[in-house]
Amino acid sequence: MLGVMLLFIGCGGGFQDSPSPFLEEEQALQALLRKQTSTLTGKLLTHQGEPVANAALRFKQHETQSDASGTFQLTLTNSHHGLLEIHARGFHPEFIPLYMTSNPAQPTDINQTELAPIYLDPIHPHQARLLFAGDTGFGRRFIDTDESTPLNAIPDDDPNALIQTSNPEPGTRDALTWMRPFFQAADWAALNLESPVTDTPNTPHPTKAFVFFTLPNSLKALNWLGVDYVSLGNNHLYDYLEKGVTDTIKHLDQANIPHSGAGSNEQSAFAAFRVSIKGAPYAMLSANSVSGSRHAIDYNASAIKGGAADERNSAMITQRILEEKAAGFHPIYHLHTGKEYTLEPTAFTNTRFELAASAEPALVVAHHPHIAQGVGRSNGVVQIHSLGNFAFDQDRAETLLGQMARVDMTDGTVDRIRLHPVYLEDYRPRLIVGRLADQFLRRIGEYSHDYGGRVFPYLNQGWVTFTDHAIETIEREVRLTVDLNKNHEAIVDLRQIAEPLESLSQIQTNSNIQVQLGKDLMIHGDFEDNDTDDERLEAARWDVSGDSRFICQTHVFSGVSALCSTRSPKFIDDSVSAYRNRIRVLGDSIDEPNKDLSWIAYIKGINAGNIQLVARYYASEGDMAFGEETLVRVNPGTFDWQVFSGNLSMPKEQPITRVLGVNEKLGQFNARAVRLFLRHSPPERGEALAAFDDIAVISWQTQLTNSLDFIDTPHSNDFIKIHSNEKSVNLKLTFTRYSPRH
Repeated sequence: MLGVMLLFIGCGGGFQDSPSPFLEEEQALQALLRKQTSTLTGKLLTHQGEPVANAALRFKQHETQSDASGTFQLTLTNSHHGLLEIHARGFHPEFIPLYMTSNPAQPTDINQTELAPIYLDPIHPHQARLLFAGDTGFGRRFIDTDESTPLNAIPDDDPNALIQTSNPEPGTRDALTWMRPFFQAADWAALNLESPVTDTPNTPHPTKAFVFFTLPNSLKALNWLGVDYVSLGNNHLYDYLEKGVTDTIKHLDQANIPHSGAGSNEQSAFAAFRVSIKGAPYAMLSANSVSGSRHAIDYNASAIKGGAADERNSAMITQRILEEKAAGFHPIYHLHTGKEYTLEPTAFTNTRFELAASAEPALVVAHHPHIAQGVGRSNGVVQIHSLGNFAFDQDRAETLLGQMARVDMTDGTVDRIRLHPVYLEDYRPRLIVGRLADQFLRRIGEYSHDYGGRVFPYLNQGWVTFTDHAIETIEREVRLTVDLNKNHEAIVDLRQIAEPLESLSQIQTNSNIQVQLGKDLMIHGDFEDNDTDDERLEAARWDVSGDSRFICQTHVFSGVSALCSTRSPKFIDDSVSAYRNRIRVLGDSIDEPNKDLSWIAYIKGINAGNIQLVARYYASEGDMAFGEETLVRVNPGTFDWQVFSGNLSMPKEQPITRVLGVNEKLGQFNARAVRLFLRHSPPERGEALAAFDDIAVISWQTQLTNSLDFIDTPHSNDFIKIHSNEKSVNLKLTFTRYSPRH
């Protein structure tokens, strides 16, 4: 359903003189939902299936205890997503993010939520609970919203900034506040400090594209959070050259925050930080494989220069790990490596993981891609491939989901791992729930298969195992008939068929078909509020400013919210709702762009004006644009929810004939990204409403060679494309999910 290319100017919107009746309807529903009572029930168990009695549970201001059978019940009013905190004698504290939004379809009924069993982890005298968080820094857009201050100066206080330069601690605390329970409950907590720390930023790197710094008083917020160590072996530690390294170490020492991975020379940069955790000796090593060798001044330390520990020095890496083991310590290796914006390690990155595993450290924890990746094991060594971002000021849509890793270890042996997904809202980490957490964790599981790890979503956490005997497999079958279009293809939206936590594991049919699996690159097109802060009906990544468009619960296709757009004849402009971010194609960062893309959208109209869904194409980064196309035009009128879909016509790759500059990338000169715009025109008469839900940009990947093949699960492929010469095909779909086995 592809339209012709065109250009349009402006985003209309406008403001209405009086509230639309549709907005008044929405406000009335919200008032009802705020009065709704919710009942939350569940059961606390040991890993052996025994009940845990007398545990204290708290959800916001509501408290209760588990009874002799481990059962608990909470009655909530005006409920919203939040964190269920559980404390029981003899067990580690547990924190379960919960999806608790009221049901708009039944606003007067009691909303009942029954949780899956919650398994508590026992405290053992020599077992330590460690917490690892990803890339963190508090400069650049945290303190300067329009980035207008020169790189060698500290900006004045910016009233719109998250952190005020005259007093950085309060804003930094606010950025981290939702993560504090996890850090406070850990025996030892670490993060990657992806920034020098200085209050005299007068020596910026002369040729780097991106340099930034953290102000020293932000470190007080890390003390308050509960950070016990930061890794410095990364490609931004040297952003302010030798002085930045010296200042960073000085300010961390003054703040009593241990560190390793950087120094005034190679020997000091490779020095380990040694610490006793629950009576066991651990050594923290940190190194950086992103050297900056294309620059005249690279980022890593040498015999005569300061900087980060150089991970390319393979002999030194293995030597330092073996030395720490010989001295009786359990080395934990914080590895800064990988290709930015990739979903799994590249071939080069895997060589770095293999090198580390050859020396058999206790654990490898990695970062740098700014995207969370999977969990694997090599040579018996557990490797967390990338934590992604934790508190970082990137605007790229694919960097806004990260993870914390909670690792329980006994004398250097990994006992269990849980992954806690986070969403960076205005660069600040928030816990996530619902479909977003489910999809994210299934993606982490998908990119763990080939590395020996099994990661599956359970209660908005990622459960990690390396053996199947620890998990229970639940399968469900669905039969359906799929009609194909005139092009002999059909897109099947599995989001409307699968239950939470499920992934498609098999397709069976008697027809002759070809099948492609696809994943949603947009992930925020369902308009759900999936984080656990106190704000409600947030429009993650969508511009809904102005009175003409809003997140609504009165007209919803699935879930509990959608996007509504209103118009009346007194306006001449369209109401335009824009997706804020570029949606980059998979493979962009390694210059293997997958432009096999489709889209899908669900639309409803009540006396609606003309509705258009428009795609604009952009380079991966920079200012280059490549036109647009109208994906669908919906005629004015009233109609119930309808599904529209089609293929995207992203311009083909064009070769670059000149040598790229040091900070240039091929993706800056080719169409590698798309943005979507929802346009709603005024009607001829009366008040109009257009509602949108479950919009997706689909990247087609795996093609099944045999429809009877089993598909590795979990995975995040929520769409299938069927090709067949038949007019319709009958399918039997098998879905699989996992739960802990006791």
